[in-house]
Amino acid sequence: MQASPPVRFLIVLSMQENCARSAGPARIEHFAPAYYLFKDAGADTVLASPCGGDASLAIAPGDGGGSDPDTIRFLADRHARDDLADMLCIGQIVAEEFDAALFVGFSGAIRRPDALGVAPLLAAMLDLGRPAAVVPGRGLQLAAGDAAESLLLVADHPQAARLAAHALLTIVEMQRRIEPAGA
Repeated sequence: MQASPPVRFLIVLSMQENCARSAGPARIEHFAPAYYLFKDAGADTVLASPCGGDASLAIAPGDGGGSDPDTIRFLADRHARDDLADMLCIGQIVAEEFDAALFVGFSGAIRRPDALGVAPLLAAMLDLGRPAAVVPGRGLQLAAGDAAESLLLVADHPQAARLAAHALLTIVEMQRRIEPAGA
């Protein structure tokens, strides 16, 4: 019997058009809970952003975020900080290589190309039938059929990333039970 390939999750941190640190959404306290949920479940977890990695883009926690256990863990975790420093550029991402994706800080239309390339990647994941979540989801413009044959979670809540990550992990585990690897 052939072993299943490891589950692969993609976490995309949206940045401003000049790839500067986003004013709000792409902070450690927003993605660390999902990062650790995926990692602790044994999944291969990849961080990406429109311009690729530079730890200075999202390393500083926001106001009060430094007391969150996942933020504290992230800041003390050399491997996590290396993952952040080595984020892939969106242009390096092949959607077919991931089981699900979490988009942190994205807004705009899913089917309209944006300056950062986030919308086409989200659309590609959905077109492949891969579940995706967008948090906080403010300003996301949806049209009928945007989720195609997949599942799109959109949330705007302080625990949105953690809850979305739990949902994505559960969905991928269920999909793997229903659809054997390589089917």
